[in-house]
Amino acid sequence: MSQNIKQINPLVCPLCGQPNACLNLSTRDVTKSCWCNDPNIRFPEGLRAMVPPEAKMKACICKACALKYQESQEKN
Repeated sequence: MSQNIKQINPLVCPLCGQPNACLNLSTRDVTKSCWCNDPNIRFPEGLRAMVPPEAKMKACICKACALKYQESQEKN
């Protein structure tokens, strides 16, 4: 019996499928500062809820998706 298990790539945004430019995962050096540490970029629960369950805590949202969500919320 074969299982259809989708591999999660930690360097690909789970929302858009593009590279997420995660510095911590890509270099395996947690001392480097990633773009996501910018205090002007927020990751509210509504954005995090959009990540498919199988990718939660396994792949980072990219900057473009984070900013797009942030801008959409600011317009409301």
